[in-house]
Amino acid sequence: MLKSSLALAAAMTIAGIAAAPAAIAANTDPQVVSTAAQILPGFSEVLESPVCPAGTKIISGGVSVSSALARWVSGYPNKGANKWIGNVFNSDSKTLRVTVIGICSPQPQKGDTGPTGPAGAKGNTGPTGPAGANGNTGPTGPAGANGNTGPTGPAGANGNTGPTGPA
Repeated sequence: MLKSSLALAAAMTIAGIAAAPAAIAANTDPQVVSTAAQILPGFSEVLESPVCPAGTKIISGGVSVSSALARWVSGYPNKGANKWIGNVFNSDSKTLRVTVIGICSPQPQKGDTGPTGPAGAKGNTGPTGPAGANGNTGPTGPAGANGNTGPTGPAGANGNTGPTGPA
């Protein structure tokens, strides 16, 4: 991917493709953003492309340099900042012109949330759970009405004879 990004970036720079304005970002074609910088002899520079236009996200990028003595150190997307980062070392004896390029892809916009779908079919009833603990006994209720008198019981045994009375 790095070689193809470099080749694409170099081809776009040679063709004169410059930074795409945000107004163009509404179409479905990738947008290109770029910026130029200079690197002094013997120095390494971390360069950043411009931020991708609104509605687009960084997907690739690269650098284009004016000397074969420049060394590509690293290149990667900074997705949080939505731009391309390129690091180049100038091993030439003269100041180099470097162009860092970001390739931005339009992102589809989210639509409104659709209506809620129908409820699904009811599932089977689950198993009965264990019986709970018995609670405390409640208060005693009010006394009930008296019932009918029961039958008379059998006669009891005769008691002892009492003392004789006065004459």
